[in-house]
Amino acid sequence: STEYFDSAALGAKKLTALLNAEKKQCPKEWVILAGFSQGSQAITQALAQTDTPQRLAGAILAGNPDHYPGQN
Repeated sequence: STEYFDSAALGAKKLTALLNAEKKQCPKEWVILAGFSQGSQAITQALAQTDTPQRLAGAILAGNPDHYPGQN
């Protein structure tokens, strides 16, 4: 169903907005993210849309539907 993918995309959009707002408010802040399944998919998509990986201290992504073999 497209509802799942729409929801993951909405989560990514909201997380991107939150990360960008936090960056403006606390530019030296490090970020740690965690997600399971759809949550990890939203995190993966959000990180691809921001420069947050430069400030990413760590991430735990379990059951990520966007993961592919050999990906680090």
